[in-house]
Amino acid sequence: MSETDTLDQTDNTVRARQERKISQTPLQGPGSIALMTFMAGPHISLFPVLTIFSRLSTPIAYRFLTILAAIGCPLLYAGMLLWKTKWYWASLITVTAHIGFAVSYYFLFRKLAARYPDEYAMELPPSAIQEKRYVLAGMAGGLGLIPLLGAPFVLLFLLASDKLLLTIMPLAFDDSTSLYLMIQAILSLLVTGFIAGGWAGRLALKSSALETIWNSLTLVWISLTWFFFLIVVITLPAFLTSQADSQTMGMSFLYFLVGNLFIGSWWSVYIQMYTLRPASFIRRGLRLLYAPIICLSSAFIFGIICGYPANWYHSAGKYFEKRGRVSPSLWCYEQGLGRNPTGPHASYLQYRIALGEHKLGNTEKAIKGFRKIVSMYNYNEELVSHANQFLDNLARNNHQGKRVVLPGVDNPTTYKGAYCVPNSLALVMNFWGADVDADDIGRQITSLAGGTMTVDQTWYAQQNGFNHEFIPMASTADIKETIDAGFPVMVYVPQHVFVIVGYDEQLETFVTYDVATGDVWVEYLQKDFIKSWKKENSTMIVAYPQEKADTLPIKLTRMIEEKSNSYFQYHLHKVQSFGQFNNLDHLEYAATSSSSYFFPIVTLFRNYPATRSRISSTFDIDGISTRIEAYYGRDFDEGMHLAGQYHDSSYADSDDDLKQSLDFLIGTNRLKEAKELIEAIEANGVISSDTSETLSIVNLALGDLERAIPQLEEQDDSQLHFYLAQSYLQQGKIRSALPGLVKTIDDCT
Repeated sequence: MSETDTLDQTDNTVRARQERKISQTPLQGPGSIALMTFMAGPHISLFPVLTIFSRLSTPIAYRFLTILAAIGCPLLYAGMLLWKTKWYWASLITVTAHIGFAVSYYFLFRKLAARYPDEYAMELPPSAIQEKRYVLAGMAGGLGLIPLLGAPFVLLFLLASDKLLLTIMPLAFDDSTSLYLMIQAILSLLVTGFIAGGWAGRLALKSSALETIWNSLTLVWISLTWFFFLIVVITLPAFLTSQADSQTMGMSFLYFLVGNLFIGSWWSVYIQMYTLRPASFIRRGLRLLYAPIICLSSAFIFGIICGYPANWYHSAGKYFEKRGRVSPSLWCYEQGLGRNPTGPHASYLQYRIALGEHKLGNTEKAIKGFRKIVSMYNYNEELVSHANQFLDNLARNNHQGKRVVLPGVDNPTTYKGAYCVPNSLALVMNFWGADVDADDIGRQITSLAGGTMTVDQTWYAQQNGFNHEFIPMASTADIKETIDAGFPVMVYVPQHVFVIVGYDEQLETFVTYDVATGDVWVEYLQKDFIKSWKKENSTMIVAYPQEKADTLPIKLTRMIEEKSNSYFQYHLHKVQSFGQFNNLDHLEYAATSSSSYFFPIVTLFRNYPATRSRISSTFDIDGISTRIEAYYGRDFDEGMHLAGQYHDSSYADSDDDLKQSLDFLIGTNRLKEAKELIEAIEANGVISSDTSETLSIVNLALGDLERAIPQLEEQDDSQLHFYLAQSYLQQGKIRSALPGLVKTIDDCT
């Protein structure tokens, strides 16, 4: 029997149904079916398609083919995701398949619509239709009503999304990203309302106030659902991978803008029209619940077309790696690398793969992985440098040494400015079983403009039953011993705090939780860390429940007893006032409470000249000088060592603690020691212009004019003109001294 004969036999049945008015629900038109198939896939359009076939009693072969397409399309997606398909091939295959299905469905259902037009006709009662079309009025109404009703839901939606992402990933967007998302959501509602209102005006639909509000809330629900899935598919993976490629976040904003305003605005209206088509209350409810599935599928397909599978695998790899599941994370990173990501992104993925192999004990594979970064994936200079360092360290240690990482270390991360202390303290307290989060800590003790004060973080920990101890002038050995005892360690570097949760003797790294990197879990090379750490007195912080005090290493307990309070008082002196004490009282208390912590003493010596004679008679000046030389004489320079584990040895930044220490050596007539110390620091790296000036003055004071004069000539400081002139005069070079003397007089006048 031919297809035409089969369709003819169903005519009487269809007419009988029309006469009995069994169903008042019109079927979806060919264009609508084709659009849903193109945007969301044949697996999504399957249900309205089967409804059409069932109503029209079409041949069974039609149903079989559409079911086959609905099954085959997701299998196609899965195949492209599981096999290492380059992103551009995956994008091309997806677009081609969807166009093919959409065109086929359109011509098939156009034929059916032409044969049975009554089944597709949407007959509305006269009471539901206005006499005129009010397109402009509808646009204006939608433009005002939808954002007005949707604004409270946008705020609730962003808060709920933030909480959900904190639970799953875990992370929270920073303030700028959250503000961007909020603006995008409002803009989306504006454009969507404009289109929906204009469409309703064009159809001349009449509705009561209650129906208008219900329809508007339905549109808000669909728009925010689409918005959420775009965040999950585009923004979240880009945010998690932004540390690998700085351009990723910028491109994600562009894709998000396109997906939200230029696609989501009209796509949300289409889905609303689908859900609100004339039907029973139950059918409308089912369609409304089906809307999120449509949005999810559409967003997923949009992500494939935009080339985001590499970012998805990257994000999944980070998720597993943060939870200590190295093998799944390694597989995800390898899959992401196979998607042909951008050069910097590929470098990062290869870097994580090499580290993953090392964590699993596959040393040879790790070495090959690091070599690939140097030779093939060398788009990121910092990762190339790290890979070279790791290769050298592995060879030097002969692949021997242990890796220790504290188990069960995890924490929802809040990316906000100045939130390094709340994130770090929350991680440590959660490790010990406390139920706190970074947002709660930050609201109580952190200023977004100024960060967190030492006294405030101590107060918060103590209020929650924790000891919070500062240990300045610690060593890397002290950190490792603390980790071995089962205690995570917080450390200070310039303008930042992070947590050390483990160490690796082969790679010579510390395993850190550092929100400033964007990567959170980072292998920090110890040689770089020490230089940065020394700029903050080599301070480690140990926070722990009071009942755990007996399990601290004995050496650590002694260091706490000797130095913790001295450090605390030293930082209190920087506060303008505190109770009945003034700054000098705190500083003197800090100086006298610890014999080995010299920073309060040199600060007192420099800033309060009246105390110098008392300092000389009270303290062991030789011992303090020896400790200064030992502290700064190795593993220290004045290069840029900033938050985010950023190291720039090409630029030097003056270190105030070093300057005070040098002033102490010079003020106690230890010029030779000061000179040798500066030269040792310069041999380790770079020194600042301030330290270079100090060296020239010291050489001048020691009578070493051969070195002093060239050093003074290099300085660009008007205050040194007089000293340079004096140096020339001592050599009898009057003509050379005259310009310096003239400049000195000019500066005085």
